[in-house]
Amino acid sequence: MRIVHALVMTAAVCMAGVVASGRASAQGRGGRGGGQDTKDTTVKKPGEPGGPMDPERPIPFMIEHRREIALVDSQVSKLGIIANRLDAADRPVHLALDTLPAAPTGPIDWAHITPAGRDSVIARRRITSQVNATMHDNALAARNDAFAVLTPDQLAKLRSVNQQIVNRQDQSSRPSPAPSGAGRGGQPGAGGRPY
Repeated sequence: MRIVHALVMTAAVCMAGVVASGRASAQGRGGRGGGQDTKDTTVKKPGEPGGPMDPERPIPFMIEHRREIALVDSQVSKLGIIANRLDAADRPVHLALDTLPAAPTGPIDWAHITPAGRDSVIARRRITSQVNATMHDNALAARNDAFAVLTPDQLAKLRSVNQQIVNRQDQSSRPSPAPSGAGRGGQPGAGGRPY
């Protein structure tokens, strides 16, 4: 058990180092020359480092923002164990996907498909659907276990941190408003009407 704890803590520290170095390199880009803006305006997908929380798999986000959420080491260890259990539960499911025959490329000509070809396509879709359902169920159970590790205050802080990231990305993805008073005489356009 101590070995597992040590491995989980090592993984958490390594993940923190990767996140910290990524933030440092993002802040360091263009910081010295020419007064360039140092804010990282890249819109990240949920679950990516620096991005919003993946609602189905929130554990990496929790560990990434453990300082803002005020997680203690024992909570980080428990989250690491839950993440490892999720990976172990998903591993056979990923193998099931890897062993499927290759999907047909291009559109399927349903009017001229052979019965064996039709059955193969249907079987592939059925297995893919079952695999996706299993992975969703695994992630849901791990998410519930992870949320149970946090206190109500930490859950509120987690949601707050996530919302701040969503808001920041939303603002950075919007186009800048046009300056007011463009054109002659403070009117909207050259010779345009003021209304």
